[in-house]
Amino acid sequence: NDDPDLIIHLGDLVEFGSSYSDWNEFDKFSDYVDKENVPFFSVLGNHEYHGNDKKALAHFFSRFKYFEDKQSWFSFIANGLGIILINSNEDNMSPDEINLQLDWFHNQMNEFNSSNDVSHIIIVSHHPPYTNMHVQYFKNAFPFIHSKDWSSNYIRKNYAEVFLASEKAILFISGHTHSFEHFIIDNKHFIVSGGGGGPRDP
Repeated sequence: NDDPDLIIHLGDLVEFGSSYSDWNEFDKFSDYVDKENVPFFSVLGNHEYHGNDKKALAHFFSRFKYFEDKQSWFSFIANGLGIILINSNEDNMSPDEINLQLDWFHNQMNEFNSSNDVSHIIIVSHHPPYTNMHVQYFKNAFPFIHSKDWSSNYIRKNYAEVFLASEKAILFISGHTHSFEHFIIDNKHFIVSGGGGGPRDP
């Protein structure tokens, strides 16, 4: 469809989050989207933190101003869909940020689950809760995540389990892994779509 209602990016918008030149390249694409008046959302990928964190996050938040008070999570309703964007970069977040986001997430899920304006719920994160990829940063096999893989284990335990318990939740979509995967667990869909950048993962 050449006329999308909105765009949601799954993170890793740039190679180095603190790089001015990388963000200038990104702006060439986003300028086109802005001219078409298409709402453009994104979650934070791990590459958005590469380099100097303060500079990197300043670049990100200056372009995605819907995040309030520099909080890296957000939700909205579009055509009856309750959409929740979460930050899966646990190792780059302070303990306060981790707890604030988790509390907010539970409240937001409760609000969407009880709202007559929301028919279905979609959750978006950069790191996937499930993947079959056998690469250095994903030493795992579906449906179990190796204990050293903090990102997937963290997202699965704290967010995917809440997603699975919700009658309205239908889709959990993520990136990070350089491939496409589709899992169905308890009749709910988990999609990993991270093949837009570097070499494909085995």
